[in-house]
Amino acid sequence: VALIYQDINGDGTLTTQPFSTTRADGSFDLPQYTDISIPLISSGGTDISTNTPAITLKGLINPNGPTILNPWTTFAVINTDTSGSATQTNINYNNSLQDLANVFNVNVADITGDVIANQDKTTHEKQVQLVNTVKNIAICIPSASVTSDSVINSFAKNIKAKANASMVVDMNVSSDISSIINQVENDSALFVNPVIKTNVSSMVSEVNSSLSALDQTQSFDDLANESLQISISGRIQLETLANLSSFNDASFDVAANLSTIVSNAQSVTVGNINQPELDENGVAIVARSRQENKESESDII
Repeated sequence: VALIYQDINGDGTLTTQPFSTTRADGSFDLPQYTDISIPLISSGGTDISTNTPAITLKGLINPNGPTILNPWTTFAVINTDTSGSATQTNINYNNSLQDLANVFNVNVADITGDVIANQDKTTHEKQVQLVNTVKNIAICIPSASVTSDSVINSFAKNIKAKANASMVVDMNVSSDISSIINQVENDSALFVNPVIKTNVSSMVSEVNSSLSALDQTQSFDDLANESLQISISGRIQLETLANLSSFNDASFDVAANLSTIVSNAQSVTVGNINQPELDENGVAIVARSRQENKESESDII
Protein backbone atom coordinates (compact mmCIF):
# COMPACT_ATOMS: atom_id res chain seq x y z
CA VAL A 1 0.00 0.00 0.00
CA ALA A 2 1.00 3.65 -0.34
CA LEU A 3 1.09 6.33 2.34
CA ILE A 4 -0.86 9.51 1.60
CA TYR A 5 0.13 12.74 3.36
CA GLN A 6 0.70 16.45 2.80
CA ASP A 7 4.21 17.78 2.34
CA ILE A 8 3.85 20.19 5.27
CA ASN A 9 7.58 20.61 5.84
CA GLY A 10 8.42 20.92 2.15
CA ASP A 11 10.92 18.06 2.33
CA GLY A 12 8.70 15.33 0.93
CA THR A 13 8.92 13.18 4.05
CA LEU A 14 6.30 11.85 6.46
CA THR A 15 7.02 12.88 10.03
CA THR A 16 4.18 13.76 12.40
CA GLN A 17 1.55 14.99 9.92
CA PRO A 18 -1.75 13.11 9.49
CA PHE A 19 -1.71 10.38 6.85
CA SER A 20 -3.89 7.69 5.31
CA THR A 21 -3.18 4.57 3.27
CA THR A 22 -4.46 3.32 -0.05
CA ARG A 23 -7.05 0.59 -0.31
CA ALA A 24 -6.67 -2.50 -2.47
CA ASP A 25 -8.04 -0.65 -5.51
CA GLY A 26 -5.74 2.36 -5.05
CA SER A 27 -8.39 4.66 -3.59
CA PHE A 28 -7.90 6.47 -0.32
CA ASP A 29 -9.48 8.83 2.19
CA LEU A 30 -7.89 12.24 2.42
CA PRO A 31 -5.88 12.74 5.59
CA GLN A 32 -6.84 15.71 7.77
CA TYR A 33 -5.73 18.99 6.25
CA THR A 34 -6.13 22.73 6.69
CA ASP A 35 -4.42 24.16 3.59
CA ILE A 36 -5.24 22.87 0.11
CA SER A 37 -2.21 24.70 -1.34
CA ILE A 38 0.16 22.19 0.29
CA PRO A 39 0.90 19.30 -2.11
CA LEU A 40 -0.39 15.83 -1.31
CA ILE A 41 2.10 12.98 -1.65
CA SER A 42 1.67 9.26 -2.33
CA SER A 43 4.75 7.33 -1.23
CA GLY A 44 5.29 3.61 -1.64
CA GLY A 45 3.02 0.98 -3.17
CA THR A 46 3.33 -0.75 -6.52
CA ASP A 47 2.65 0.75 -9.93
CA ILE A 48 0.50 -1.72 -11.84
CA SER A 49 1.47 -0.14 -15.18
CA THR A 50 5.02 -1.47 -14.77
CA ASN A 51 4.70 -3.91 -11.84
CA THR A 52 7.52 -2.09 -10.02
CA PRO A 53 7.68 0.12 -6.91
CA ALA A 54 5.58 3.19 -7.61
CA ILE A 55 7.22 6.52 -8.27
CA THR A 56 6.46 9.21 -5.70
CA LEU A 57 3.20 10.79 -6.79
CA LYS A 58 2.06 14.33 -6.02
CA GLY A 59 -1.03 16.45 -6.53
CA LEU A 60 -3.16 19.16 -5.00
CA ILE A 61 -6.28 18.43 -2.97
CA ASN A 62 -9.56 18.99 -4.78
CA PRO A 63 -12.02 20.11 -2.06
CA ASN A 64 -14.97 19.82 -4.44
CA GLY A 65 -14.46 16.35 -5.88
CA PRO A 66 -12.08 13.42 -6.36
CA THR A 67 -8.41 14.10 -5.67
CA ILE A 68 -6.33 12.32 -8.30
CA LEU A 69 -2.62 11.58 -7.95
CA ASN A 70 -0.84 10.29 -11.04
CA PRO A 71 2.31 11.04 -13.10
CA TRP A 72 0.60 14.01 -14.76
CA THR A 73 -0.36 15.69 -11.48
CA THR A 74 3.13 14.95 -10.18
CA PHE A 75 4.78 16.88 -13.01
CA ALA A 76 2.24 19.66 -12.53
CA VAL A 77 3.06 20.03 -8.82
CA ILE A 78 6.81 20.08 -9.49
CA ASN A 79 6.30 22.91 -11.99
CA THR A 80 3.92 24.87 -9.73
CA ASP A 81 4.92 27.83 -7.58
CA THR A 82 3.21 27.08 -4.25
CA SER A 83 4.63 30.04 -2.34
CA GLY A 84 1.57 32.26 -2.75
CA SER A 85 -1.98 32.06 -1.49
CA ALA A 86 -4.12 28.96 -1.90
CA THR A 87 -6.00 30.70 -4.69
CA GLN A 88 -2.83 31.65 -6.55
CA THR A 89 -1.34 28.19 -6.05
CA ASN A 90 -4.45 26.64 -7.57
CA ILE A 91 -4.19 28.99 -10.56
CA ASN A 92 -0.52 28.12 -10.99
CA TYR A 93 -1.30 24.40 -10.72
CA ASN A 94 -4.02 24.59 -13.36
CA ASN A 95 -1.61 26.47 -15.63
CA SER A 96 0.95 23.69 -15.16
CA LEU A 97 -1.68 21.10 -16.04
CA GLN A 98 -2.51 23.05 -19.20
CA ASP A 99 1.21 23.13 -20.07
CA LEU A 100 1.24 19.34 -19.84
CA ALA A 101 -1.85 19.08 -22.01
CA ASN A 102 -0.21 21.28 -24.64
CA VAL A 103 3.16 19.53 -24.57
CA PHE A 104 1.72 16.00 -24.80
CA ASN A 105 -1.35 16.82 -26.91
CA VAL A 106 -3.86 15.60 -24.32
CA ASN A 107 -6.83 17.11 -22.48
CA VAL A 108 -6.60 18.38 -18.90
CA ALA A 109 -9.84 16.59 -18.04
CA ASP A 110 -8.34 13.30 -19.20
CA ILE A 111 -5.00 13.56 -17.38
CA THR A 112 -6.73 14.55 -14.14
CA GLY A 113 -9.31 11.77 -14.44
CA ASP A 114 -9.29 8.09 -13.52
CA VAL A 115 -7.97 6.48 -16.71
CA ILE A 116 -8.82 2.98 -15.51
CA ALA A 117 -12.40 3.72 -14.49
CA ASN A 118 -12.85 5.78 -17.67
CA GLN A 119 -11.31 3.02 -19.84
CA ASP A 120 -9.24 5.79 -21.43
CA LYS A 121 -6.86 3.96 -23.76
CA THR A 122 -5.09 7.01 -25.17
CA THR A 123 -4.28 8.69 -21.86
CA HIS A 124 -3.37 5.37 -20.26
CA GLU A 125 -0.86 4.65 -23.05
CA LYS A 126 0.86 7.98 -22.56
CA GLN A 127 0.76 7.60 -18.78
CA VAL A 128 2.50 4.23 -19.05
CA GLN A 129 5.05 5.78 -21.40
CA LEU A 130 5.71 8.54 -18.86
CA VAL A 131 6.41 6.02 -16.12
CA ASN A 132 8.50 3.82 -18.41
CA THR A 133 10.53 6.79 -19.61
CA VAL A 134 11.34 7.86 -16.05
CA LYS A 135 12.15 4.38 -14.76
CA ASN A 136 14.05 3.21 -17.82
CA ILE A 137 16.28 6.28 -17.91
CA ALA A 138 17.00 5.75 -14.21
CA ILE A 139 17.86 2.10 -14.90
CA CYS A 140 20.11 2.79 -17.87
CA ILE A 141 22.17 5.81 -16.80
CA PRO A 142 25.23 4.50 -14.92
CA SER A 143 25.15 6.69 -11.81
CA ALA A 144 23.86 6.13 -8.29
CA SER A 145 22.70 9.75 -8.22
CA VAL A 146 20.21 9.11 -11.03
CA THR A 147 17.01 7.77 -9.48
CA SER A 148 13.39 7.74 -10.62
CA ASP A 149 12.67 10.77 -8.43
CA SER A 150 15.63 12.73 -9.80
CA VAL A 151 14.62 11.87 -13.37
CA ILE A 152 11.08 13.04 -12.65
CA ASN A 153 12.39 16.42 -11.51
CA SER A 154 14.59 16.77 -14.59
CA PHE A 155 11.77 15.62 -16.87
CA ALA A 156 9.52 18.27 -15.29
CA LYS A 157 12.07 20.97 -16.12
CA ASN A 158 12.24 19.67 -19.67
CA ILE A 159 8.45 19.82 -19.94
CA LYS A 160 8.38 23.38 -18.63
CA ALA A 161 11.01 24.47 -21.13
CA LYS A 162 9.10 22.83 -23.98
CA ALA A 163 5.86 24.48 -22.86
CA ASN A 164 7.52 27.91 -22.72
CA ALA A 165 8.82 27.36 -26.25
CA SER A 166 5.43 26.05 -27.49
CA MET A 167 7.05 22.71 -28.35
CA VAL A 168 5.80 19.17 -27.86
CA VAL A 169 7.30 16.04 -26.33
CA ASP A 170 6.97 12.76 -28.23
CA MET A 171 8.18 9.88 -26.08
CA ASN A 172 8.43 7.72 -29.20
CA VAL A 173 11.20 9.93 -30.60
CA SER A 174 14.79 9.33 -29.50
CA SER A 175 15.79 13.00 -29.74
CA ASP A 176 13.09 13.91 -27.20
CA ILE A 177 14.35 11.20 -24.83
CA SER A 178 17.89 12.48 -25.36
CA SER A 179 16.72 15.97 -24.42
CA ILE A 180 15.45 14.60 -21.09
CA ILE A 181 18.76 12.82 -20.48
CA ASN A 182 20.56 16.11 -21.20
CA GLN A 183 18.54 17.72 -18.43
CA VAL A 184 19.36 14.81 -16.11
CA GLU A 185 23.04 15.37 -16.89
CA ASN A 186 22.83 19.05 -16.07
CA ASP A 187 20.87 18.57 -12.87
CA SER A 188 23.06 15.73 -11.59
CA ALA A 189 26.36 17.29 -12.70
CA LEU A 190 27.11 14.19 -14.75
CA PHE A 191 28.79 13.44 -18.03
CA VAL A 192 27.00 10.69 -19.92
CA ASN A 193 29.07 9.09 -22.66
CA PRO A 194 27.49 10.12 -26.00
CA VAL A 195 27.38 6.47 -27.11
CA ILE A 196 25.45 5.52 -23.98
CA LYS A 197 23.13 8.49 -24.41
CA THR A 198 22.38 7.58 -28.02
CA ASN A 199 21.74 3.91 -27.28
CA VAL A 200 19.64 4.58 -24.18
CA SER A 201 17.58 7.25 -25.98
CA SER A 202 16.94 4.87 -28.87
CA MET A 203 16.07 1.95 -26.62
CA VAL A 204 13.70 3.91 -24.36
CA SER A 205 11.91 5.51 -27.31
CA GLU A 206 11.56 2.15 -29.10
CA VAL A 207 10.01 0.53 -26.02
CA ASN A 208 7.57 3.45 -25.91
CA SER A 209 6.86 3.04 -29.61
CA SER A 210 6.06 -0.62 -29.11
CA LEU A 211 3.26 0.46 -26.77
CA SER A 212 1.87 2.84 -29.37
CA ALA A 213 1.90 0.01 -31.91
CA LEU A 214 -0.44 -2.20 -29.88
CA ASP A 215 -3.89 -3.03 -31.25
CA GLN A 216 -6.11 -0.18 -30.09
CA THR A 217 -9.29 -2.03 -31.07
CA GLN A 218 -8.97 -4.58 -28.26
CA SER A 219 -10.62 -4.03 -24.89
CA PHE A 220 -9.10 -1.62 -22.39
CA ASP A 221 -8.19 -4.44 -20.01
CA ASP A 222 -6.49 -6.48 -22.74
CA LEU A 223 -4.64 -3.42 -24.03
CA ALA A 224 -3.55 -2.40 -20.54
CA ASN A 225 -2.35 -5.90 -19.71
CA GLU A 226 -0.41 -6.10 -22.96
CA SER A 227 1.18 -2.75 -22.11
CA LEU A 228 2.11 -4.15 -18.72
CA GLN A 229 3.71 -7.21 -20.32
CA ILE A 230 5.90 -5.04 -22.54
CA SER A 231 6.75 -2.73 -19.64
CA ILE A 232 7.89 -5.61 -17.45
CA SER A 233 9.79 -7.30 -20.27
CA GLY A 234 11.42 -3.99 -21.20
CA ARG A 235 12.50 -3.28 -17.63
CA ILE A 236 14.06 -6.74 -17.29
CA GLN A 237 15.95 -6.44 -20.58
CA LEU A 238 17.17 -2.90 -19.89
CA GLU A 239 18.37 -3.86 -16.41
CA THR A 240 20.33 -6.74 -17.95
CA LEU A 241 21.84 -4.50 -20.62
CA ALA A 242 22.77 -1.84 -18.06
CA ASN A 243 24.44 -4.39 -15.79
CA LEU A 244 26.49 -5.66 -18.74
CA SER A 245 27.44 -2.10 -19.78
CA SER A 246 25.98 -2.95 -23.18
CA PHE A 247 24.88 0.64 -23.83
CA ASN A 248 28.54 1.65 -24.07
CA ASP A 249 28.91 -0.40 -27.24
CA ALA A 250 28.92 1.63 -30.47
CA SER A 251 27.58 -1.43 -32.32
CA PHE A 252 24.65 -1.85 -29.93
CA ASP A 253 21.72 -3.42 -31.81
CA VAL A 254 18.54 -1.59 -30.85
CA ALA A 255 16.30 -3.60 -33.18
CA ALA A 256 17.52 -6.96 -31.89
CA ASN A 257 17.01 -5.96 -28.26
CA LEU A 258 13.56 -4.57 -28.96
CA SER A 259 12.67 -7.84 -30.67
CA THR A 260 13.78 -9.68 -27.53
CA ILE A 261 11.60 -7.44 -25.36
CA VAL A 262 8.50 -7.92 -27.52
CA SER A 263 9.08 -11.67 -27.78
CA ASN A 264 9.65 -12.13 -24.04
CA ALA A 265 6.61 -9.98 -23.24
CA GLN A 266 4.35 -12.75 -24.53
CA SER A 267 5.48 -15.03 -21.71
CA VAL A 268 4.95 -12.44 -18.96
CA THR A 269 1.91 -13.44 -16.89
CA VAL A 270 -0.15 -10.61 -15.42
CA GLY A 271 -3.55 -10.41 -13.81
CA ASN A 272 -6.45 -8.20 -14.77
CA ILE A 273 -5.40 -4.59 -14.42
CA ASN A 274 -8.48 -3.83 -12.33
CA GLN A 275 -7.56 -6.45 -9.73
CA PRO A 276 -5.11 -5.88 -6.86
CA GLU A 277 -1.89 -7.86 -6.59
CA LEU A 278 -1.69 -9.93 -3.38
CA ASP A 279 1.33 -10.90 -1.33
CA GLU A 280 1.82 -14.34 0.22
CA ASN A 281 -0.58 -13.41 3.02
CA GLY A 282 -3.31 -12.34 0.65
CA VAL A 283 -2.79 -8.65 1.43
CA ALA A 284 -3.16 -6.22 -1.46
CA ILE A 285 0.17 -4.64 -2.39
CA VAL A 286 -0.87 -2.74 -5.50
CA ALA A 287 -1.46 0.99 -5.39
CA ARG A 288 -2.68 2.33 -8.69
CA SER A 289 -1.11 5.36 -10.26
CA ARG A 290 -4.45 7.01 -9.81
CA GLN A 291 -5.75 7.54 -6.31
CA GLU A 292 -9.21 8.86 -5.68
CA ASN A 293 -10.77 10.63 -2.72
CA LYS A 294 -13.74 8.54 -1.55
CA GLU A 295 -14.34 10.70 1.52
CA SER A 296 -17.37 12.96 1.66
CA GLU A 297 -16.72 16.68 2.01
CA SER A 298 -18.35 16.77 5.43
CA ASP A 299 -15.79 14.29 6.75
CA ILE A 300 -12.82 16.46 5.81
CA ILE A 301 -11.30 18.63 8.52
